[in-house]
Amino acid sequence: MYRGAKVLGQISKLAKMRVSLPVRSPTPKLVWVKENVGGKSIHKLYNDAAPGARPGHAPALMRTLADGTKRPVKFDGIDGKHLIDRKWNLTSRPNSKKQILRQDAVLREHGVHAIYELPTDQKVLTANKILNKLKTTNISTRKAEP
Repeated sequence: MYRGAKVLGQISKLAKMRVSLPVRSPTPKLVWVKENVGGKSIHKLYNDAAPGARPGHAPALMRTLADGTKRPVKFDGIDGKHLIDRKWNLTSRPNSKKQILRQDAVLREHGVHAIYELPTDQKVLTANKILNKLKTTNISTRKAEP
C-alpha cells in the first residue's frame, strides 16, 4: 500500500467525526427563561452543571415562526459564543428529532453554534450518527462526564 492510500483512509475516518471547531459568530442575543424542572435527579444535576448554566433558568434564543410569532428555544448553558445543551442520551425518537431540528433552525437563524455534551464516548458516537442523519449544520458534540 502506498503512503497516499493510507493518508486518504485516515482523512475519511476524520471526515466521519464531528469535531467542535472554533466558529466565528456573533455573540448570541440570549434571553434567560425560568425553567421549572422539579426534583434533584441525576439528569437535572448533570444539566445544571453545564458551563454557564444558571440553575432554575435556561438560556434561550428566540425563534421566529412562519406566522411571525416568536418562541424561545432553550439550552442548558453557554460557553463563550457556543450554546451548550447537555443530553443524558440522544435518541432518534420523534420528539428528540423535533428538538434537534428546532435547535438547529434557531441556531441558523441567529448565526451561532451549539455543542451537545454527553456523558460517555459511546453516547457521543450515537449522537453524531443521529446529527449526521438529520443533516444538522450548527451542532457538534463532546464528552462531558457527570
